[in-house]
Amino acid sequence: YFCNRFSSSHASMSFFAKIFFNIFFVVAAVFDVHIINIENILTKCLPIYVLGSMYFQNALDFNLCMGASESMRQGFVLSNPQDAEHVVSMIGDSSECHSGMDATRNAIYRKIPGVKIVLDNRAIAMTGAQASPTSTNFPLDLVKALEAEGARALRVDAYDRDAVEWALLEALRLAGEGIFTTLVLDGSCIEVVDRSSRSGTVMQVDADLCVQCDSCNICPGINIPFGEIPQFTDLCTQCGNGVELCKSSCPVQAISSVPRNPTGPRPKLPTHKLDITTASQSQEPIFPDALRVAICGVGGQGNLFLGKVLTQVMRSTSYFRKNVIKGDVHGMAQKGGAVWSTFACGNVHSPLFAAGSVDYLVAMERGELLRPQFLRFLKPTGMIILNDHAILPTGHVAEDYPQLSAILDSIISFKKVVVRANEVAPRNANSVMLGILSTLPPFLQIPTEIWIEALRSLSRNDNIAQGNVFGFLEGRQITFEFETT
Repeated sequence: YFCNRFSSSHASMSFFAKIFFNIFFVVAAVFDVHIINIENILTKCLPIYVLGSMYFQNALDFNLCMGASESMRQGFVLSNPQDAEHVVSMIGDSSECHSGMDATRNAIYRKIPGVKIVLDNRAIAMTGAQASPTSTNFPLDLVKALEAEGARALRVDAYDRDAVEWALLEALRLAGEGIFTTLVLDGSCIEVVDRSSRSGTVMQVDADLCVQCDSCNICPGINIPFGEIPQFTDLCTQCGNGVELCKSSCPVQAISSVPRNPTGPRPKLPTHKLDITTASQSQEPIFPDALRVAICGVGGQGNLFLGKVLTQVMRSTSYFRKNVIKGDVHGMAQKGGAVWSTFACGNVHSPLFAAGSVDYLVAMERGELLRPQFLRFLKPTGMIILNDHAILPTGHVAEDYPQLSAILDSIISFKKVVVRANEVAPRNANSVMLGILSTLPPFLQIPTEIWIEALRSLSRNDNIAQGNVFGFLEGRQITFEFETT
């Protein structure tokens, strides 16, 4: 499971992962790709979606570094010219622009046949959806640029599975005839498109129509319990503005978009911004010399946002006159991939933690708690706040996933709080966990208003802020007893 999650980007379950699942099934159908299969080879450069979506589908043979996939493909073809139609390379649009085109020119210059696939999502999703050369801010026409290099280039709608399959089959056929083709799969990342038309809707499976064929088991947004119909998780993003891949993959049209059930009234936000200086001076909190919190989970759960809120809150306390340090690992944290965040304040000097130095370990997903480095960070007197929520890697079933009882046995020596935050607020579970943390020492000394103001200031809009405040206040209402040995 850990290898399966060593993936992806902070940019949610975006174009990349969804389309790579699409590509995987098409490639697998065309020439039965298996890992360590010399006859059919799929090379990839490093970007976010590779290890998360291709590795655990056994659809990836070689992965070296950013921009290296096409060069590797050419090496295989030069050493075995008769296998040009059995080797495919994949690369993202930004990687293609900064280094991939060099290999494209080399393929044309040396007349190396084959297939290169460029995923154009018009964003640099790996580091936060910054504008890429093909984005609307800098509208480079990638197909025209490749054609200017002398390549046969074809643009295909990345969400049109039939079109992708046809284009790939044709490109492979031409590769056998000595022609080099670059397929540009076009589909915007969900972080840069307007999804307002899908606001208030969710995906749903019609139990009467579903034949349990598992055709939709293609992304972390879907969970299929053994012998049951598919269930959509909180990681489902409805594929941005494209056609939902699960919907187009269903042979009996059992999947549709339906209105979301209302969650009840949410708290109103304060009309005026809180003066956190005045609020914090009313009673200065007393904190230990140093305080460290580690947050682990799966990309898309809001782990990094939780760390940002902690940082913002602590800036309003006496710790702001010392050190407030935040670190995170998010370059490979796309939905379904492992992600973690660190927070430290007081007499601290690094976002990297030594063994036995962490006061609180917040686990947003139960399986992620088993990573050895996280438990190693925790002090013997430290506490674990565990969200009993499982996000299964694609292709796995719940029966094979670590159960809560086994996880509790592995942390029996630590104090712990176990909650089901996703049942309290499915889309704001991170805020629920933050609410629980705010009731524990020494955080309980900080006024509630300061937490709420931090949530509001860091939320992208009032609607999101209301959801975050709702989850936070619900978390503060949860009563529990510390579980110890």
